[in-house]
Amino acid sequence: MRRVFVFLLSLTFTSQSFAFGLYETQKFSTPMYAFEQNLSNQVLTSYIDKTLQLNRFQNKIESYELANIITEVSNCFEIDPFIFSGMIFWESRYYVENTSPTDAVGLTQMTSIAIKEVHDQMGYFLGPHAKKRGFYNQREAREETNEQIDEILTGCVAELREDKKWQYIWEEEGFRNWKFYKISHYNKTSYGKSIPSYRWDNNWIVEQIKNRLKADPLMSVVYGAVLLKTIMAYSLKIHPKYTMIEHYKYSVRRYNASSEDERDKLETNTFKVAYALLKEEKDKILLGPQMMTSSLLNPSPFSQDISGSED
Repeated sequence: MRRVFVFLLSLTFTSQSFAFGLYETQKFSTPMYAFEQNLSNQVLTSYIDKTLQLNRFQNKIESYELANIITEVSNCFEIDPFIFSGMIFWESRYYVENTSPTDAVGLTQMTSIAIKEVHDQMGYFLGPHAKKRGFYNQREAREETNEQIDEILTGCVAELREDKKWQYIWEEEGFRNWKFYKISHYNKTSYGKSIPSYRWDNNWIVEQIKNRLKADPLMSVVYGAVLLKTIMAYSLKIHPKYTMIEHYKYSVRRYNASSEDERDKLETNTFKVAYALLKEEKDKILLGPQMMTSSLLNPSPFSQDISGSED
């Protein structure tokens, strides 16, 4: 009985650690739009500018460039741009170098566990002794998902790069020269000399990836899109009767929040911004860009109650 309890407890822990690679994710290729409306760069750029100004942040990338990355990546992965933009707002306030007290980084606030899950879905593992792709007890994502993501990254997403190429971080020149190994102890030889014994340092590698995510807005947005769509694919599998909005609410709550209070805030503020963007887009279409008087010009989406994420 005790063994059964421990086994069930381990499953519960795993399910709370983004181990979605454990499940079938063939639904990853499903288009996941909640609103039948495109989000224009003009509307999102205005929202990003206002957010950065009120939070006194300044990016090294222009707001219109960031807006283009978010909308184009949303289109590449066929996720809803309004909800995805709202989620990025709450996670980082569109500040590229944002780092939370819990060391989540970048626009999409990637944690160490989230980075490992994304790489699992991409088909890469950390560590020389892992026998399968995946981080969680040697479990692996489906090969179909790996192939689908690769097709998106090397096709649609690559067009956003200046060189029109997408290169996985582990394929970059010099990656294998990173400090993969760390001295764990010294072994004494019969001659009295000390020979260092090395071990694989996954934590060090993840930290280097976090530094890259804070410097590369496209990479950060892509990683966030992969993680969100992975959770969405899982929701589609276990909740076949949900509407698309319900799938998004389920997924957003599990994206990067641990407590119920944090999940409530993430869901509420993500959709508050999503609906504000949607209203602005509809006003632009109906009234024209010179007559927009919608909620984007109203300070309510930027009010103090959502002025700081607690992730």
